[in-house]
Amino acid sequence: MDEREFEARLKARIQREFGTAYPSDALHGRVLETMRGEARPSHGPLALRVLAAVLVAVVAVGLAFGLRPGGFLSSAAGSPTASPSPSPSALASPTATSSPSGSSNASGGFIWRAVPMAQLGGVELTNIVALPDGYLAIGAPYGGSAPLVHSPGRPSLWRSSDRLTWRRLPDSPAFVDPKSGWYDSIASVTEGSSSLLVAVGSANNGDASAFDAAAWISTDDGVTWRPAIVDGASDAAMNDVTSTPNGFVAVGIDGHPSGATQMIGSRGAAVWTSRDGSHWSRVPTEPAFAGAEMGRVMGTGSSLVATGSDNPTGTAKTEPPIWHSTDALHWTRASTPLTPGTDSFQMAGVLWTGSEFVVVGGEELGNLHFAWTSSDGQSWARTDVSLAWPGSERGYLRDLASSGSTMLLFGPGAQTTAGGTEAMVWESTDGRAWQAIPTLPLFENALPIRAVSGPAGLLVLSANQSNQSSLWLATR
Repeated sequence: MDEREFEARLKARIQREFGTAYPSDALHGRVLETMRGEARPSHGPLALRVLAAVLVAVVAVGLAFGLRPGGFLSSAAGSPTASPSPSPSALASPTATSSPSGSSNASGGFIWRAVPMAQLGGVELTNIVALPDGYLAIGAPYGGSAPLVHSPGRPSLWRSSDRLTWRRLPDSPAFVDPKSGWYDSIASVTEGSSSLLVAVGSANNGDASAFDAAAWISTDDGVTWRPAIVDGASDAAMNDVTSTPNGFVAVGIDGHPSGATQMIGSRGAAVWTSRDGSHWSRVPTEPAFAGAEMGRVMGTGSSLVATGSDNPTGTAKTEPPIWHSTDALHWTRASTPLTPGTDSFQMAGVLWTGSEFVVVGGEELGNLHFAWTSSDGQSWARTDVSLAWPGSERGYLRDLASSGSTMLLFGPGAQTTAGGTEAMVWESTDGRAWQAIPTLPLFENALPIRAVSGPAGLLVLSANQSNQSSLWLATR
């Protein structure tokens, strides 16, 4: 294994441990500062959860192999690994071109536009959410106008109805953890009835080596918040939440990854339910939760589908990290068809098209990508996905969103001369065959983090090499 491949696989390992909340390739310097005690982490527990147990050891290994310190964190996401030549259907990635209309910001049938970010005051965004009445952005606890260096910060929430203009919701004392040296991190927000917002995430100690699941509720559309009661919160974290006709369902991880052996300490996935968002009950652990983490959850009709990531099974076939439930209490993992591969899988997200679920994901340390489709969330069909990548580059697929009948898949592309990443976007009408759209200047030095489709259209969150957040609009 040469140095380039070693670096890529080393970095992929770190990103696998960071999980879905690891938003940027530029976190390395700030991680080192945190390790020295000079700054506090700016992300939630899932972004720095291997700080003490994994990062130090991996950096040491990297140095032993003669790599530059932090090389695996400062290079492009999914740095190239040895890979076979693309199939004939995987055409070379298009270069930046003008659209038929001559507009330089048109690509893939969409007009792309950057949101003015000065209005957000430099806050580092970790997630965006589409709500029935607009959009919500979540700021990291340590972004923007920083608190005192050694004082806990608090996350911020932002609302927009048109994706272009944003207003900051009032800072809430509910987001300041009562434990000394701990800080709160919001992972996701959903809307229940009118004016009812529910947020989930975790409380984290100062060096992100421990966490507890946390949730909050607002009955006045985010103006004021209060903490919720969360059963089974110790040594766990909530990653996502969705509303259902019977209340709310949250999914996440059981066990901090800086602990034992499975995922460096994770015991598996975790699920909570709540009737009104104010009191959460932990669902008893099931065999289907073992060896995995749930990162996303969505519901439609009587079906709930969760996706996430898993760990190597030691076999040549891996069950995709997709789960289904009809009551949020009992979950089955998609076991057929088994997926060929020698490593664990990471899912980019899940969509409901109106007639079927679509999930796209791939190997965390390899080059295989697949799409899974199901009309009921229980029986899944798998399709090999041939994605056009620039040269031999490979990377994590970051998110999946839809606009009308078009599905869009986001991930990292080629490494730029500045050491950042150029965003890649693929589109599909059936979730099975994907075509890369021409690149744009907007995609340069940008790592996609999240994409959502809301009442005003598609919104994309990305970060550059300096960990500065950007928002893009995509309209027909």
